[in-house]
Amino acid sequence: MKIKTFSRYLAYCTLGIILALLIVKVRALFFLPEVELPIVVYKQITQIPSSDEEISKNIFHSQISDLSVNGYQSITPAKLRAYKNWGISLPENPVLINIECVDKQVIDYAADILTNYNFTATICIPEKQVDEVISGNNPSLITKEELLAYKEADVFDIGLQGKFHVKLLSELNPMIKQFRKNFEQKPAAIIFSENNPEKSIEVENICSHLGAKIGISEKSDFVNKLNSKTNLRTLKHLPFIGGRLAFSIKAVRHPGALSAGNIFIAQPEGQRFKACVSVFDKNFNRLLGQNFDSLPTEPILLGKLPNKVDYPISIYITDSTGILVYKDEQFNRYTIERGDPVPRETEIPDELEKELSQIEIPLDIE
Repeated sequence: MKIKTFSRYLAYCTLGIILALLIVKVRALFFLPEVELPIVVYKQITQIPSSDEEISKNIFHSQISDLSVNGYQSITPAKLRAYKNWGISLPENPVLINIECVDKQVIDYAADILTNYNFTATICIPEKQVDEVISGNNPSLITKEELLAYKEADVFDIGLQGKFHVKLLSELNPMIKQFRKNFEQKPAAIIFSENNPEKSIEVENICSHLGAKIGISEKSDFVNKLNSKTNLRTLKHLPFIGGRLAFSIKAVRHPGALSAGNIFIAQPEGQRFKACVSVFDKNFNRLLGQNFDSLPTEPILLGKLPNKVDYPISIYITDSTGILVYKDEQFNRYTIERGDPVPRETEIPDELEKELSQIEIPLDIE
């Protein structure tokens, strides 16, 4: 009699667990609350930056500090999957931090900073350096054993960084197999070094085939919006780092003026910081530029574009060092919106006259 009662009790418990899991799964599939997620990728951290893919140690420290001061809490790819697949709550203001570097000095330095702020990051091992990390033959690189020790201490998760091209599958497949064998785990994330929105399905298929837990492509205009429809295989990372920054960039053409357009800039909300705003043509020739101690909250005129411009033009907002890109905006010839007419002082060149006859396309920068 006792055995039957226990069996019935066990059956009820099992049924209850199954129903609870089913409810949680249905909620995750259809009713997942939307969450904003910045994905930050650091390519190289050095004492003195020498390229636009490097930032100084001081800036890295200040940015991690900014994230902490602004209430961000780091998450791992595993926590992101748990939220998407089962609706397990993320912390308020989550951020996913990735470092695409395995230099020992850099990793040890980053580990100290992250530990001080109770943050965790994902180390994405560049594909060309996987063998060296595993073998431990290069004294300047972090070793497999050291990475696993950091992982055990919850300072780093471990992932991979790969190029995005047609042969990605055939080239990454052997590396993934080797990674699994030597680390005894699937990579926490794969970050692709190029971004092609048209190949997002291919990104998803490749990640799924290789057993990657999450695939992240590069460069997005703003924060990822996580909800039940989010595809974790094709998340994008931010081109800016260090807080919630909102910018207003506008290019206005005035019929009758002898310039291709006026550029207006503002930062209506968000963290205040020293910034440099630069405008470049198609060939990356600098057309306009201005330094700000603090970007204005109301739009101000940055400058006038010359009449003959090679489109598209690009507008970059960087920190005071000019290294870290917080925002980049691109304008084509016909996305510059039309402003109020101004008196003609001289004849308008034919090239500009034709340009003005085009149908205008409203510019939405929000």
